[in-house]
Amino acid sequence: MNINTLLQETIKKALHELYNKEISDISQIELQPTRKEFEGSHTFVTFGLAKELQKKPAEIAQELGQYLQNNPEKTGDIVLKFNAVQGFLNITLKDSVWIMLFGEILKNNTQNNHYGQFPPKNAKMVVEYCSPNTNKPIHLGHLRNNFLGFSVARILEMYGYEVHKTQIINDRGIHICKSMLAYTKFGEINGVGNGFETPESAGIKGDHLVGKYYVRFDKELKQQTKPFLEKLYQNNLEDCTDAEKIVVAKSLEKHLIISKNLDIEKQNIVSNNMLDSLSDEVKALFESWNVVENSAEKEISTKDLLKHLDDLEEKKLCPKDFVKQIRKISKLENELDEINGNLKLIAQNKTAIMKEAQEMLRLWEQNDPKTVELWQKMNSWVYAGFDATYQNIGVSFDSKYYESNTYILGKDMVEEGLKKGVFYKKEDNSVWADLSAEGLDHKIV
Repeated sequence: MNINTLLQETIKKALHELYNKEISDISQIELQPTRKEFEGSHTFVTFGLAKELQKKPAEIAQELGQYLQNNPEKTGDIVLKFNAVQGFLNITLKDSVWIMLFGEILKNNTQNNHYGQFPPKNAKMVVEYCSPNTNKPIHLGHLRNNFLGFSVARILEMYGYEVHKTQIINDRGIHICKSMLAYTKFGEINGVGNGFETPESAGIKGDHLVGKYYVRFDKELKQQTKPFLEKLYQNNLEDCTDAEKIVVAKSLEKHLIISKNLDIEKQNIVSNNMLDSLSDEVKALFESWNVVENSAEKEISTKDLLKHLDDLEEKKLCPKDFVKQIRKISKLENELDEINGNLKLIAQNKTAIMKEAQEMLRLWEQNDPKTVELWQKMNSWVYAGFDATYQNIGVSFDSKYYESNTYILGKDMVEEGLKKGVFYKKEDNSVWADLSAEGLDHKIV
């Protein structure tokens, strides 16, 4: 089945019925892909018929389109709708046409398995995708990445490349130790003496079981962090090192200044009468955002508000000065979030459970047998869970790399990057890369 030929034959019949025009060779009916700004898949240009038929090209396009759409019994019932732009007849085919085509492709592909295959290019491509952490299950973001990565790999294969599908699994680090530690602390079945949970005893996939203990760690960490964080905001620094005291003092000073500026910028919206010029739609968005002072309880976040406002501004439905003002507020809120995040990290590192997790990581790096044995066991549960997910969604890999085999080399490269100024350290000694020049965020290394 050739859709172009089918449509050419249909147009040939329409020209005969409407204008008594005979066409001996359907190759004279030239079709072209519809331009992306118009609806349709195929375009028939009518300018060449105008002189012979003594009609305007736009009139011919309109009459042909109406005939093709309104006479299914004569045209094979293949045209869903059309739009005529001057002498261009843009045609939208019915789904049944494409279904018929794909059915034939599937049938032929079953027989020879080479439909659409380009000749070999004698070139290789590596496609890396998924690359999850082993402290929790694969989530929706991973699924999206899997589908995109596997699809790209298959497309490249069909295009003639020799494709190698791989992933880099983040199987070590503090986040892995969080799950491990929580399992040792909270994983016993109904208390002491009854053994520890396993995927079999819990009746769940291994990655879900490990993820359960990652969540359990986070819950405990939040409880232990709260009193330390309250102390920091009260400028009670008795638990801090001298270096931390300097960081906290500067952070609290910045926090006070930014908070005052934030209040001023919010008040400027009202004092400058900005609300008066807003449409009802924008006012409703503003009220949803400004419903309470505590941003954590807002109906929509400042980030989401800006997305809506940017769209409305592009359509000239929102004043530029109002969007500019909200953007100022967003910048100040982001600065506050960064300060709050830094203080939270300091408080977290004071907790007993975080210190235990850090000690477990040190033991793993020292190849402590008991720690490594637990790590291997819990990771094996996760891998079994991952494999079941991969099978369910129909993706595969030709190889897998593990960070545990490469992190020492990575550490050396990070140290070199710090010396050269490629990376930078934050107050908590975490190492980051500033990718803002590339239009990206700051990323932890």
